[in-house]
Amino acid sequence: MEVIIMAPWDAHKEYDDNVFHEKIVADCIRAVMEPMLVFHFGSSIIDDAFDIYAKKN
Repeated sequence: MEVIIMAPWDAHKEYDDNVFHEKIVADCIRAVMEPMLVFHFGSSIIDDAFDIYAKKN
C-alpha cells in the first residue's frame, strides 16, 4: 500500500520575507550546482556567485 503526502516545496511558506525566501532558493540551487561549478571554475568564486544569485532571484 502506497501513501502519498502532498507537501509544499517551500517549508518556510509562513514567512513573508523575500530576502529569507531568496536565500532558501539560492541554498537549494547551490546544493545541486556547487559540485559542478567547483569542478569547472574552482572553489574561490562559489560564495560570491551564490550571494549574487540570492540577491537577483
